Amino acid sequence: MNRREWLGLSDGAACRVTPVPNVVVTTHEGRRALFHDDLARGRIVLVQFASLADDAGYPVLANVARVQALLGERLGRDVHICTITTDAQSDTPRALADAARRLGAKPGWWFLTGEPAALATLKAHFFQHGHAHGGDAEDCSRGVMRYGNPATGLWGSVPAKAEPDWIAERLSWLAARGTPHGAPRRRGPAALAALCVALLPAMSRGEPHSGHRYPQPYLAASTQTTVGDVTTVVTGASLFEPSQPFVDPPGTNLLPTIYTNLFDSNGEEMLNTLPSTPTVPYNLHDGVPVVTTIDRVSPTTDLADALDRIDTVARDARRGRDDEDAARRAIDRAIDILEGNPIENRAYSGFPLLHYTGPLKLKKVEPVLDANGNTIGGNVNVHQIWYDNHIESDTAMLDPSAVQGVPWTITYTLDVLDRGRDDFSPFAFYDDAPSGPKPGEFGRPNVGMDQTFFPMDEGTRTVLKVKMAPAKYWSLTYTWGWRWHAPRAQVTENRLKVVDGKDLYRWEADVFGENPRASEAAKLAAIAKIGDRAPPKVLWRLLRDARRSAAARDWKRVVAQVADMRVAFDDYKDRTRLPRDVKIDPDADLTLFYANNTIHGQFTDGAATTFAKYQSRGTPIKITLLNGDYYDHRYMNVDFGGGRGWENQFKSSVRVGGSGCWFTFGRAYININVAQPVRVPPATPRKGHEDTLGRHRVNLTLNADPSRRLRFYQFDPTHHDVAIFSIH
Repeated sequence: MNRREWLGLSDGAACRVTPVPNVVVTTHEGRRALFHDDLARGRIVLVQFASLADDAGYPVLANVARVQALLGERLGRDVHICTITTDAQSDTPRALADAARRLGAKPGWWFLTGEPAALATLKAHFFQHGHAHGGDAEDCSRGVMRYGNPATGLWGSVPAKAEPDWIAERLSWLAARGTPHGAPRRRGPAALAALCVALLPAMSRGEPHSGHRYPQPYLAASTQTTVGDVTTVVTGASLFEPSQPFVDPPGTNLLPTIYTNLFDSNGEEMLNTLPSTPTVPYNLHDGVPVVTTIDRVSPTTDLADALDRIDTVARDARRGRDDEDAARRAIDRAIDILEGNPIENRAYSGFPLLHYTGPLKLKKVEPVLDANGNTIGGNVNVHQIWYDNHIESDTAMLDPSAVQGVPWTITYTLDVLDRGRDDFSPFAFYDDAPSGPKPGEFGRPNVGMDQTFFPMDEGTRTVLKVKMAPAKYWSLTYTWGWRWHAPRAQVTENRLKVVDGKDLYRWEADVFGENPRASEAAKLAAIAKIGDRAPPKVLWRLLRDARRSAAARDWKRVVAQVADMRVAFDDYKDRTRLPRDVKIDPDADLTLFYANNTIHGQFTDGAATTFAKYQSRGTPIKITLLNGDYYDHRYMNVDFGGGRGWENQFKSSVRVGGSGCWFTFGRAYININVAQPVRVPPATPRKGHEDTLGRHRVNLTLNADPSRRLRFYQFDPTHHDVAIFSIH
């Protein structure tokens, strides 16, 4: 069995007898989805393969648009149209989004891209298979569309240029109901002996207590030199033989799955480091999660409503005083949302969109004592809200001093608001055995793991307790949502860390003050540290200007201000591109823009969050770092198992509607690609908010094959929280 067969990516039989593949795809909206579970299950689907370039010479998409019009209300409810690109390199999510707008695509017509292996799996399933007489069947995907109902197993074909009413009539023959075949399953792991062959180079370079389940051997340190405003980094060489994990999955860096806790290099067991087993899928849950219903309205939903209210009143020549008062209240409410002021009856109350409260996001793990006063555990409570592509948390730093030598827990309260549906997956980073017994003495970066993969629906609150290894190992917890990642991610850091001579709390307090909510003056001083080009800061500034205009009853000026607000609001909602007034560096592969204590990113080639050029070792990438805030940022880059190896554990959450059995759920050995934090100088304020941005360039050569988990992880180690931009 080869690696492709092991992942279920082989050229399967015709779709009428095999389950629809449940591979991960990316929609034209930039969201990741499971093809079967999210797009096909429970619906009739019309599947079409095309590229935007080919469609110019052999137009089919316009015909599909006419089919869409005939489907009416059925589209998006019980019928989905899936246009799958055959040219993932050119048809980026942004290019597909442009095509969708041009064709008038409505909800339910999805334009899809993804990793080449995933797209090849779908194409092989629907059009190419190895069971035709005399060899492989001819590829007829350009001229034929497939339609069917995965639940009933009924499938048919129709010419792509057939009359639209005929195609729509064929779809009406099917009903989106029936007895499911059962969810498709990935095949089990390959023989352990076969996988161990890939480990032999690593094992031969090991030392006592090294090699998975002990720490994997470490790579040679990266070489890092800085001359002027350019830093050049070359990473150490991989432990494994060369491979191309995204072309021929899973790659030589996949480790055999071992269903035990991990051990440090001293041979000591690291308790609570086995996330899942075949018999206990949620092995790190402490108790049963409690799920209740909450108000689902998100801050962006309320902001959009407020802007609409202000605009409507400002444009209405017949407005009365009651209308004007309503507009002024809407302005005040929008400012409250941005500042994180209390909002009645909203789950997001107290969570600011302006990231100025870092010093207040520090908590201590409270110890649990036995009858003799000995510490036997501990707990800390963390509250998060999930909406759009955001995770906001009331906790960005934890002081775990009280539980250095004992297991402890984090109790999460997870409020999922509009467009926030996802699987909760906190990814804990653990170091090796610490260099000394005191809190704040750390070992070498070792391993990270998904601690759970628990499904969460919009309009729900999930309270879930996760078991942690003794805090002497704990580095941070990276919470991410795969359905919109990047940028849906947030980090809780170990407050005891020191970066460039300062601990993490001091980095925040030196910028924003000890208590940025102590007074109105303290709040305004903290917000002033955020750059004027940061989209939430632009929106906040315009709203304050509009409040003055509304007080003077200058409604014509308010109309113009609302138009500018909508641009800033749109920039806020999409961090996979730069704000409109920030220019991409055409000489870089990737431009990152630090603003509002977070990171926007944009690839020069138009890709969303995927660096497809990185298929194997030796790949260079040029990254331009721009700083729009009025304080220093830093840059680091981390590998999630590409160089030292990663394992995969399959946890079935089908019964509760999750995705754990289809998606990576396991442990990855960490390598720090850019180990010395790179300073990105602050912006210089200018009149008219035309700041001069701080700037630095990183030229990075990656000498390990990528991990299929994640190609690399980029962040600011001094203001971590949501200052993250991960690359698939």
